[in-house]
Amino acid sequence: HMEQEEFVKHLFDTPRTIGGSNWNKIFRKDKILEFYDETLKICEDNLFLINYCKNIENAGYINKPLYCIFERSNSATRSDYTKLTTGLKVREKIILISRDISRESGMYAEKDFLDSCYLYYKQLQGKEDKQYALCSLELLKNYLKNNLFKVLFNSKIFWRTKLLYFITLLQTK
Repeated sequence: HMEQEEFVKHLFDTPRTIGGSNWNKIFRKDKILEFYDETLKICEDNLFLINYCKNIENAGYINKPLYCIFERSNSATRSDYTKLTTGLKVREKIILISRDISRESGMYAEKDFLDSCYLYYKQLQGKEDKQYALCSLELLKNYLKNNLFKVLFNSKIFWRTKLLYFITLLQTK
């Protein structure tokens, strides 16, 4: 059993404990219908989850592997590069909703967003189809530029990681 803010923190922690996906959680059916956005094809589970969390006081958690998930290399999140922009815009919404829960929750969500941008870019660096990487880098650049002070003063982002973000941006054109 944990309070809302602690649960949200664990949605974004590294290494993952609870994680931001829905496959390992149980929800009230009426809340699923209220908060799930069927128009999204990527990050819809993450957006649902943070909206759901915004409307609960506490949650339970069983730390046992009761479900096995199979991740395909050709899934929507790993192969359709055109969805990246939508996914990262949804993550920006998740940060805003997390900030509504608490300042600290927002910082954890922000850290997770920046880590995702950086990892997307690094994974695709040197690949023939760089559109995905370029899109990721552009969003990362814009986010850092528009939120420089938030990033610098986010206590959840290690100083080495902040430095890595900025070095990467300086090395790219």
